[in-house]
Amino acid sequence: MNERKYRGTAIQMLMATDLIIDNAIAMAPTLTAARPKWTLSYLTDIKGNITGILEDNFGIKGTTSLKEVTATLTTKEIAAKAMLQQAKTQIEVDFGKDKTKCSNILTALGLSKVKLIKNASQDATIEMLTTFRNNLTPVLEADLIAAGMSPTTLTSIKALAAELYQANAIQEQKKIGSKETTATLNAQLNDLYDEVIGIAKIASTLLTNKADIDKFSYSRALKQMGYHESEKENKPSSDKK
Repeated sequence: MNERKYRGTAIQMLMATDLIIDNAIAMAPTLTAARPKWTLSYLTDIKGNITGILEDNFGIKGTTSLKEVTATLTTKEIAAKAMLQQAKTQIEVDFGKDKTKCSNILTALGLSKVKLIKNASQDATIEMLTTFRNNLTPVLEADLIAAGMSPTTLTSIKALAAELYQANAIQEQKKIGSKETTATLNAQLNDLYDEVIGIAKIASTLLTNKADIDKFSYSRALKQMGYHESEKENKPSSDKK
């Protein structure tokens, strides 16, 4: 099988390039003026190709549903990290005089699994939430509340644990079949990636507004699709953007 050229799973790459093409279509008048080849028809044909691959090879009917699930997952992940950090900070302050007890509580609730919660991967965040929910016994919960933590904080974290787990499960279900690609499909994916990245590179030199330029960043688009640098994957033979 030919080596893939892109970071992320095939699904994540397709979703990221679809987002970039959506942005190109939205800016078509500006881009076409500087690059006549990039007609609206040309751009929509690329989008149709992406949609076709998603439907024919991965069983995903349309891209909106997966985008919505990914967006929901990202939103909940951000909220979860904020709540976990709040809980961790309060525990460190409330039980700061008893270092051993403080450490035991943080470990039991999964809050010592990563050095910086804000930098935790999606999987690590879900693991922390699950550990927190499973190990928050009535006795420990009462202890935390007595020390000053709001019951609402604890309730919110437990709720987010269930919500994030469910959202992640739905996302993964929609990605079934993304791990394996045939040599023919892989070549098609590489060609598609090359074409979209080519558009992204040129577009970024034609635009002057940073916000617009960022819309053509593959790395940024990929992260919006749930990709994390820490994910285990085969290293692509080339990664252009």
